[in-house]
Amino acid sequence: GEFNTVGIQKLKLPKTLDQNSLYLDGTWEFSREFATNKTPDAKISIKYSAKEVYLVAGSDATNTITVLQDGKKANVNIANTDIYKLTINAVAGEHTLQITITNPGLNAYVLRFR
Repeated sequence: GEFNTVGIQKLKLPKTLDQNSLYLDGTWEFSREFATNKTPDAKISIKYSAKEVYLVAGSDATNTITVLQDGKKANVNIANTDIYKLTINAVAGEHTLQITITNPGLNAYVLRFR
């Protein structure tokens, strides 16, 4: 995709993820403040080093995301724009996180790591 470009882009995950780089899969519409998935089962993936991960997101209708971290799965319902806890680990460390968004229309603003 085109970095820092407003509009619709079709993206595909690479075979390997670089540490601390964010990757998207599916069709996304980018604005200056957030990205909106336009297709079902769109993905956000990142390899990171932290203890906790939060997502600032919102959706006009409740949208379920599936969070997969190192093979462990959890579902989170996204509704109003808010900060959502995705994972809290016992200690900080390196992990791979993949978020699958069930339905189109999720506005993703930022991932926060602690």
